[in-house]
Amino acid sequence: MNNPGNTVAGRILYPAGRTNDYVLVNPFASYCRKLLGRTWTLQLNVNNVFNLRSDQGNNWTWPRYTDPRQYITSLSVGW
Repeated sequence: MNNPGNTVAGRILYPAGRTNDYVLVNPFASYCRKLLGRTWTLQLNVNNVFNLRSDQGNNWTWPRYTDPRQYITSLSVGW
């Protein structure tokens, strides 16, 4: 039997949800350099590079969308 969603007294309140398959692409680039006796690493991450939006929630009233594209930079120093 096909799941029609939530029903009350034979009436459909909202249809059964199903999300499409998709792939998130999260590339990064880093640059490492020894300077002043320390190892410095600069890194750039791009999360959700194609800015895909998908409802991943399991509740009709409270959808949980994927995060939009984000640029994250970090600088670390090794002792």
